[in-house]
Amino acid sequence: MEARDFSRVRLHTFRGDIHYLEWGGTRRHPKAEKKELLDVDIKEKGSFYIVYDKNGNVILRKKIGSNGTYIVNYDEEKRKAEEERKRIQSMRANSSKKALDFYDSIEEKSYSFSNHIYPHGRKPDRYAYEKGLQYFFKVGEHRLFQESVTGVLHLETWNGTEWIQED
Repeated sequence: MEARDFSRVRLHTFRGDIHYLEWGGTRRHPKAEKKELLDVDIKEKGSFYIVYDKNGNVILRKKIGSNGTYIVNYDEEKRKAEEERKRIQSMRANSSKKALDFYDSIEEKSYSFSNHIYPHGRKPDRYAYEKGLQYFFKVGEHRLFQESVTGVLHLETWNGTEWIQED
């Protein structure tokens, strides 16, 4: 008998929620019912989620990636929230007062692919670039540039031909 290598099987246990579909009905008319288990122990073992109750009994076994199955990892959510809090704190600490005042004054923010933040409704489209930005923006209009790594905001002002960075 050949020995099996289980070293590649991934074992990861965490606390969280699991949302999944339970199928019922007939073969001809299948019906999916949404189910959820909240605040349970979830173990990722190989390609399955195994869900345990507080006593350690198996409640559910679902294949990872099956339709309608997703999990909320409490530890991961806490980590993401902490990273976001630190990023915002760093952004507020390292950005200029003018940039922060303008950022706070914008009710709805509209982002571009180049990390620029415009007041809602003022983001240029491709036609604005074809006609020329001097016709789209007014002299003295502001936008923000947000550095992707640090999140620091830089205020930029349109002078009629180009964006000038203010500090």
